[in-house]
Amino acid sequence: MTLTVSVGELVRTALLLFVAVLVTEAIPEEAVFRGYVTTALSAVQSRWWVITNQALLFTVFAGMLHQDWNLLDLSLFLRMGIGFGYLRLITGSIWMSLGFHVPFQTGAQLVLTHEAVVFAGGSGVAMLSLGVIPFTLAGILITTRCPRKREET
Repeated sequence: MTLTVSVGELVRTALLLFVAVLVTEAIPEEAVFRGYVTTALSAVQSRWWVITNQALLFTVFAGMLHQDWNLLDLSLFLRMGIGFGYLRLITGSIWMSLGFHVPFQTGAQLVLTHEAVVFAGGSGVAMLSLGVIPFTLAGILITTRCPRKREET
């Protein structure tokens, strides 16, 4: 990664982006999909079907909201929905998925849509390092640290 702005400007941009993501994306999306939808589906489906179906609904919502049906982008939303749904499943709370949603989305937007940080490896490597690796490590860490919830799954 290469900084193209001063450290002060990077901090300012990251903080403003963090607040914007928290208020306009993470809280509403987590409340709806990992909160309401997950709770409603849990009444009629098994846990893994709940994760899958809320992730599919999240993906369709993202496609409609962005007016973009690019399969690569949609696959990212599907993986995010599954990852956040899994965090919700093993912790029993939307707070964990919210806690991962905000920094992931802030980092992704900072690297992919702002010129403050340039990632030399391209967007695929950026998403791997910002998304797949941290989500995988988080899932493993939380699964091993929440044995009571894991046994219920």
